[in-house]
Amino acid sequence: MEIGDIQGITSVVVLAEVAHRLMILEAISAFGFSSRTAVKQLKEHPLLVRQLVRYKAATEKIPAFRVSVEPLTATHFQSAQSLSASHGLLTNDSLTAVVMQALALADLASNDRDLSVVPGLTIWRPQP
Repeated sequence: MEIGDIQGITSVVVLAEVAHRLMILEAISAFGFSSRTAVKQLKEHPLLVRQLVRYKAATEKIPAFRVSVEPLTATHFQSAQSLSASHGLLTNDSLTAVVMQALALADLASNDRDLSVVPGLTIWRPQP
C-alpha cells in the first residue's frame, strides 16, 4: 500500500462531532475549564466561543487528507431512525451506518464499538 491508496469518506454528522470535540478540547486548553464544565461554560459565555479558532482550522483540513464529506438527507434520517430502533443505536451512530449502507461501504475506522451491532460492517480500531 502506498501513500494516497486509501480514500476516506465521512459524513457531515461525523465532521460536526469532530468539530465539537475539538472545540471543547480547545476551550479546556485555552481557558482552563474542566472537561466536566467546558460545555456549560461556553454556553454561558458565548463571547469565549468566538475566540476559539484552532478547532475550525483543524476541521477545515480534514478534506485535504483524502477524506470526502458526504451530505445527509431526510431519507437518511428516516432510515437512521429505523436502524436506531432495531439495533439500539444512538442517532449519530445510526446516521453513520445508514450513510455507509447507502454508499455500499463495509469498513469503518473507529474507536467506537457501538456500530458492531450492524450486520455487514467491519470496524477497524486503533491498536494500543
